[in-house]
Amino acid sequence: MNNNLKILILILSILIFLCLSYIICSNITDKFINKYNICVLMWYDDKIKDYADKCYEINKKYCEKHGFDILKSDKRFYKDNREQTYEKAPLILEHLHRYDYIIWIDADAHFYLDSPGIYKFIKKYSNYNFILSGDIDADYIEDIKTQNINRQKTYIINAGVMIIKNSEYSKKVLRHWITSDELKNRANKKYKYLDQGIVRLYRNENINNFQQESIVLQYGVIQIFTIDKVNTKFYKDYPYLLKYKPYIIHHADLSSQERLKLVNKYYKDHM
Repeated sequence: MNNNLKILILILSILIFLCLSYIICSNITDKFINKYNICVLMWYDDKIKDYADKCYEINKKYCEKHGFDILKSDKRFYKDNREQTYEKAPLILEHLHRYDYIIWIDADAHFYLDSPGIYKFIKKYSNYNFILSGDIDADYIEDIKTQNINRQKTYIINAGVMIIKNSEYSKKVLRHWITSDELKNRANKKYKYLDQGIVRLYRNENINNFQQESIVLQYGVIQIFTIDKVNTKFYKDYPYLLKYKPYIIHHADLSSQERLKLVNKYYKDHM
C-alpha cells in the first residue's frame, strides 16, 4: 500500500469519525440544552389508528431526539355522546401538573423530524400560558398577509396544535373549558368548530383575561396544513409562507384515505 493511499484512508476515516461524532453529540447536546420538562399528548381510538399510529411513531421519534415525553390515550372522559375532539382539555389537565409544558397535537398531525427542538420556540414565548396557532379561515386570508402577531383577528385559532404552560391560570382555564356547558353551547352557536370554538370564543371575548395570557402565532409558524389542499394562488399571493419551516404538518380536513397515504409516504421516507 503506497503512502498516498494510506493518507487517503486516514483522511476518510477521520471524516467518518467526525461525522458520527457530530450526529451523536448533536442528539446528546440537544437533550441537555432543553431546560423544560415537556410532554407531547395525542388522543385517538381504533377508528383512526391506521394513520394515527404512524403519526404517533413519527412524533415519538421527534420526542426521543429532543428529550421529550410522549403519551397517547383513547380514554373517554365525557360520558355523553359529544365528539371525541372534546377529550383534548381533560387529557391535558390530567397530565399538566407533571410537566412544565404540554404540547397538544391532533392525531392527524406530526412533527417534521428535521425541525429544530421546539423548546427554543417555547422559551421565546415563555411569558404566555397558552401558545396558539393561527388558522386559515376564509375571512382570515387578508389578515395573515401582515405577518403581525398582534393582528386584528387573533381569535382565528386552529386548536389542533396547542402549547400549554403548567400554571394555576392554565388549570383554571382548562377546568372552565371542561365543565361549562354554557361556554360550549355559546361557542358552538357562534363559531362551530366544536372545542376549537371554545378557544376562539375565549380569545375573542377576552374571557379570564385570555388575550393577555395567550399568544396566537401566525399560520405557518407552528404548523402548516397539507399543501395539496391549499389553493396554489394562496401561496402565490402570500409567499412569506414558503420562507417558514414550521414544526408540524397537519393533515386537517382530508379523508382518512388521503391522510393515510400522506402519512405513510412521510413515514417511509423518513423513519
